[in-house]
Amino acid sequence: GPPSGPFPTPTPVHRPIPAPNSGRPAHFRTSAGGADPKSTRPTGGGWRTLTVVDLHQLDLDDAGLVAAAHDALVAADALDVPWVDPQTRRDFVGMLRHGFDGDPPAYLVGVVEGGVVAVGGVFTSSWDNLDSAWFQLTVHPAHRRRGHGAALLDGLEDLAVVDGRTVLGLDRWASVPAPSWVAERGYVHVYTSVCRRLTLSPDTARLRDAAYDHARAHAADYQLVRVAGP
Repeated sequence: GPPSGPFPTPTPVHRPIPAPNSGRPAHFRTSAGGADPKSTRPTGGGWRTLTVVDLHQLDLDDAGLVAAAHDALVAADALDVPWVDPQTRRDFVGMLRHGFDGDPPAYLVGVVEGGVVAVGGVFTSSWDNLDSAWFQLTVHPAHRRRGHGAALLDGLEDLAVVDGRTVLGLDRWASVPAPSWVAERGYVHVYTSVCRRLTLSPDTARLRDAAYDHARAHAADYQLVRVAGP
């Protein structure tokens, strides 16, 4: 079962970047180096990938790719944050279509030999923080430490910069240590937020009454007004 203590939520990091430059098209191939079957550590100043990953911009009309991307996200969460309820396919499609506040994110999927190995999104707002972009980046548990995360972040950064975003951020669960290349790329830790689970006693009625009595002692200056709407 899930742990009973505090649950660390994603830890954001931010990276300011220079002015926009040219980006890649919606479908492009990324490889950070030649194949090195013995190591996935940075070699010769660059990340050596075991395989070349194709990055595709996710299209809502491609039901098969949307389903495969969602499956990869669910598989990662099952390992990294098993106490979190898995995102449903419907929720994922809704996020792709609407985003958080009506601005749909741009999603990339990394594909190797026909299978989705990584999924990432660029979230921006047309309402505020017009210079900022926030990344969601996930690598399938079966395909980690092969350079796919770094390659995917390259693509996400390109999409953000082409959109004129110069302050980039991403987050991670504290239960999943950030790869060393995140800091090497200029991202710095900004803050940590925490979510805690409270296990209530079976005697919920007693707890409810106690909470009500405690609140009433501080509510003398408030008036409860009920308004009947249309």
